[in-house]
Amino acid sequence: MATILGLHFGHDGAAAVVVDGRVAGYVLRERLTRRKHDYGLDRRCIHVATQAAGISLRDVDYCVVTSTQGCDASLADMGDFELAYADADELPLPSSLLQLIHSEGRRIEDVCAPSMLRRVLSVPRDPRTHPVFHKLFQQYEGRSLEDLRPFPMLERHWTSPSWKWDATLDDLRRFSVDEVLSSADARHGFHVPIRLMIDGFRIPGVKLDHHLAHASSAYFRSGFTSSLVFTNDGYAGDRSMMATGAVFLGSNECLVPLWPHRMTMGHVYHDVGIHLGFDALGAPGKLMGLAPYGRPRFFDPRRVETPAGQERRGLDPSARGWIEDVIERAELAGVDSAAPRLPWIPFNQFQLDLAASTQLVFERQWRALVMAGLEMARTNNVCTPNLCLSGGASLNCPSNTALLRVRGVRSLFVEPSCDDGGLAIGAALWLEHALVDGRSTCLTAMSGADAYAGPLQPIGDPRVALGSRGWNAERVDRPEERAAADLAAGRIVGWFEGASEQGPRALGHRSLFAAPFGRPVLHRLNDLKGRERWRPFAPMVLDTARREYFDGPPDDSPFMLHAVQVRSGAIPAAKHVDGTARVQTVSAENGGCYRVLRAFQERTGLPVLLNTSLNGPGEPLIESFDDLLSFMEKRSPDVVYAGGWRIERRDHIATSVHGGAPAVSTTQ
Repeated sequence: MATILGLHFGHDGAAAVVVDGRVAGYVLRERLTRRKHDYGLDRRCIHVATQAAGISLRDVDYCVVTSTQGCDASLADMGDFELAYADADELPLPSSLLQLIHSEGRRIEDVCAPSMLRRVLSVPRDPRTHPVFHKLFQQYEGRSLEDLRPFPMLERHWTSPSWKWDATLDDLRRFSVDEVLSSADARHGFHVPIRLMIDGFRIPGVKLDHHLAHASSAYFRSGFTSSLVFTNDGYAGDRSMMATGAVFLGSNECLVPLWPHRMTMGHVYHDVGIHLGFDALGAPGKLMGLAPYGRPRFFDPRRVETPAGQERRGLDPSARGWIEDVIERAELAGVDSAAPRLPWIPFNQFQLDLAASTQLVFERQWRALVMAGLEMARTNNVCTPNLCLSGGASLNCPSNTALLRVRGVRSLFVEPSCDDGGLAIGAALWLEHALVDGRSTCLTAMSGADAYAGPLQPIGDPRVALGSRGWNAERVDRPEERAAADLAAGRIVGWFEGASEQGPRALGHRSLFAAPFGRPVLHRLNDLKGRERWRPFAPMVLDTARREYFDGPPDDSPFMLHAVQVRSGAIPAAKHVDGTARVQTVSAENGGCYRVLRAFQERTGLPVLLNTSLNGPGEPLIESFDDLLSFMEKRSPDVVYAGGWRIERRDHIATSVHGGAPAVSTTQ
């Protein structure tokens, strides 16, 4: 086994350390810079990740780098750090992709993607016309390309002669995997060797394909011996055949790409969110919350296909094509797409129905892709009842749960960092398993406790930090019981504990908790966080009580990645307008948040709390104690617990759990 440093240089940049198959250290750059979805890396990321793992750079055996599609790496903030593509003999791992490039008489640098950083520096700095660029690359404002020290990223990979750019789902159903599974190129054609020079240390490694890193992040943490793995995200380019995602077979600790699906549902979903006025980087999550308010009356079954399949049906598969098609059909039905907004939500009925229709198309496309993949696997005698999902599209909770109802699916695993923030972990896990070539003893299923991979943060004396700025701080012996009492009294409680969460969802270590008794608390929470009032909040429930309060699969949802039906009338604030909730199941391995929930149950009889992220609008999750203090100053939660301290606003007036403003009607 080995110690491997994984580096992801795209948006949601991250560094990870994997030691003997375990994620020992991890940090997202956004948590350090406080810029959400921050692009690239700096030296702090490597320092924090290695420190969390308890190692130094001299302990690193290998490194692996990856990036977002089309994005080169900026080494501007990396200090004494050099990356270079290397010769094959620097790593004990064959690369058929390197051999292919050399057989063409070319160098790796000759076939890398055009520089995204060069493009960024050349576009107008107008957030209205280039919203994603403006958000992701604002830290490079005024800097030259030379100053950014770009490192080109290879996006080419081995391609089976049987793969087609214009394939349909029928092509997937009929696809024979014999050639792929029998080819060594399928296992060694998605990486090339690199070398890293850092602080005088020379570390051999590889540059790994984007979607293979996604697939590895899921499969190697699923605990499944065999599984079909599906990846998809918000990209829609054609730089490589696997640019939008692929179907993989995970078997005996080896991942093989079977078929590049070319599906662009994640990209369409993202762009519809932007069309509805959402922030460019937060659009998919808000669209998911908005969709239940509408009716999917514009759903078109002809769009349940690959882009090529849609084109054969006379459809434009792009987001623009979908939106224009919906507007045209609405006008034919006498629906005014420009009607005034409704009185209870800042959208008109057409916009709500567009959101609902987009969600249904997204779900049906995922479902059709999975069903076609399962049929292909059965035909080729490689069928497995296990599924893994990864890529940003896998953050869509209703879609994930719907896949569990597909015939032939027994188990589904989605890791909490399934977005690009998990690529550093996936790439490191892939390299470890590739080096041992399936000779390790087992694949370990990721537990709820494994979601907390961030560095442990020192907690100072808040009395010194806050001084006379309107807060009281006291040491408490049983913080979980005191927090439960505050929650039962109607207070919104901030909870800061241990290592931070992987991925974008708060899972109880960087959370705001509230009692789920009445809907008015939703408005208080949304106002505190600076969110739209119509947005729902997710509940956390003791795993032993899950079936008493929620219906539908799965039984365990430790990472808040499934939407299930609420069956209990005792928790109205936990129920969205369609009767569902994005539930998180909690057990003793989750630590203090579990003990808070147990204490709350003993006090109120309810094993359920609302759980949302400890951050302000447009911010990433809180990482450090200093971040927490800054959040408290700006957003003023009722009470905060951190490191045995209870911190309360001096002007706090306890609010009854049944008090507050009247709930907003959701009658349509």
